[in-house]
Amino acid sequence: AQEARGCRWVQAAMAGAVREEGAALASELRGHVVAAAESPHANHVLQLCINTLEAEDIQFIIDEVVEVGTIRVATNKYGCRIIQRLVERCPRQQVQGIVQTILDDVRGLSTRPYSNFVLQSLIMHGSCDDRQRIVSIALEGAAELCRVPHGCVVVLAAFEVEEPERQAALAKRVGQEEGLLVSMACSRQGAALVSRLFDVLPEREHCRTLAVFAAAAGTVGATDHGRETLFAMGIYIAGCASTDSVGQ
Repeated sequence: AQEARGCRWVQAAMAGAVREEGAALASELRGHVVAAAESPHANHVLQLCINTLEAEDIQFIIDEVVEVGTIRVATNKYGCRIIQRLVERCPRQQVQGIVQTILDDVRGLSTRPYSNFVLQSLIMHGSCDDRQRIVSIALEGAAELCRVPHGCVVVLAAFEVEEPERQAALAKRVGQEEGLLVSMACSRQGAALVSRLFDVLPEREHCRTLAVFAAAAGTVGATDHGRETLFAMGIYIAGCASTDSVGQ
């Protein structure tokens, strides 16, 4: 399963197996779960096991992740996928240890390249309590998290499940942080959040934000995502065209 060809063979065997056969194949991974989770090929086998087997048949996967370290797996390029599948597929009680470790470090995991995907999965698939805890931490620390592109992604995910009143309050709070919206608009992740925050700003803050971006148009317009943000706001820079209009 650690090599591309072997990985495809194991996945094909798993796909055509009845429960007992699938569980027997999965058991071959015992003692090697974390190595498989961090493998560019074997992680696909682990994901298939999680998606197709019964919860009790994959308990060993959970046990080995917890033993070696949930944070290590959650922050790995491929391992984060395993945590995501476990959160999505397993009963909350079964993944209690994994989820609690993640909840204890929401801010730290929000700003890292791969673990932010785990937090997004918990917001979408976790229990109401888990979701609310992540959302509360993300929104309360938004001014800090939004200074990092990956943090913007988690704040956006939290923003989308909040009530309109709290969305507007968040937009206003972030907008009052000097220079923050402007710097956010220059990255892909940040620009997506700026667009949503701008949509819900109260009228007075809306006008103030337009003025801020107009004054910083030279800086913001120097990046692709910044230019798109400006065009979405109706702010045009001489000599520039939106990517939609290029080539027309």
